[in-house]
Amino acid sequence: MSSTNLSRRAILAGASSLPALALPAAIYDAPDLDLLNAATEMQASDAAIDRLHKRHGDDADSRDDYHAVEAKRDRALDIPAGQPARTPKGMIAKAEVLSDRHLIEDYARHGEIAASLAADVLRHFACRIA
Repeated sequence: MSSTNLSRRAILAGASSLPALALPAAIYDAPDLDLLNAATEMQASDAAIDRLHKRHGDDADSRDDYHAVEAKRDRALDIPAGQPARTPKGMIAKAEVLSDRHLIEDYARHGEIAASLAADVLRHFACRIA
């Protein structure tokens, strides 16, 4: 018997004694999928708005396609402002949204999301700190 066949048999024989593999990490992010998608949608909308400004200059914000992208972005931002994060990745998604340069100029919405993130951090970590 060749050494290749022997090593394959050893691997296969040992495979039955291996512990069950954990579920992929993404399954644990499922409770915050809306937050993760909202952060991605906001970033995509910002990129689309930037492209419209480059293409159309000062006239960009008077266009229907600009208003459609802006409305989509606003709907995406409602999610991190009003939905609690249940996982660390959800909190990271909110932090990414907060660091967006366009959102920083929107004081009211920025404050809502910041307060929501602060509540998430306290809910998840305060008992461990105290």
